[in-house]
Amino acid sequence: MKKITIVFSLVCTMFLLGANDTAWISKTFPPQLTTASGKQVNSADVLKGKTVAVYFSASWCPPCRQFTPQLVKFYKRTAKKENIEIVLVSSDKTEKAMTGYVKKYKMPWLTVPFGHPKAAALKKSLKVSGIPALIVFSPAGKIVSQNGRGDVARLGNKAAAAWTSSAAVEKGGQANDAEMKDAKPEKTKEKKTKEKKKKKQKNRKSKARKATVQKSNPPVSESGVNEILVEASRPRPQRL
Repeated sequence: MKKITIVFSLVCTMFLLGANDTAWISKTFPPQLTTASGKQVNSADVLKGKTVAVYFSASWCPPCRQFTPQLVKFYKRTAKKENIEIVLVSSDKTEKAMTGYVKKYKMPWLTVPFGHPKAAALKKSLKVSGIPALIVFSPAGKIVSQNGRGDVARLGNKAAAAWTSSAAVEKGGQANDAEMKDAKPEKTKEKKTKEKKKKKQKNRKSKARKATVQKSNPPVSESGVNEILVEASRPRPQRL
């Protein structure tokens, strides 16, 4: 009888934990989200147990158009590995503009359906005053980063590890701030290429300086040295 009671208690506990994991999702997002292919999926099913980054963006926003390709690369490199999902909350004026924006930049993540009341509610509850903005939630619904955009721009793929660290998840962002300070910015290919070019240019300048010095002060041969010594040893006429 005791064993049955213990098993029943464990089942109830697991059920309650599972319910808590999805409760924040139901409260925060609409019942259904749209996939990149246009399919409607259940929010709780696709977001449960994942770190969720809410992306506030729009097609008419130049900084958004600049950041979106970077976020797409980040998502493709880290989403499966770090169990991360991104949800787009669009500020576009029309559904056509929103879907066009998603297709143009080949956004692989989920989208809040256009015009859904939850979109406005999210902006209000998270106090989003400007876009692009990327706010990151732990699987339990705690905010682990208010500045996901800055994290991705500065740290690249390393931002994902900081968001999903156990300390960040447990403390709801307090540990994440420390991790962000300690983490070293990731060097992008573009940055590495620039550094290589600078190094090559520096080497070229150094070689050019050496060549200039050698031309202005050409090396004297052994015979030339002897001629100089002979010339120096000859007596010079003395003035009266």
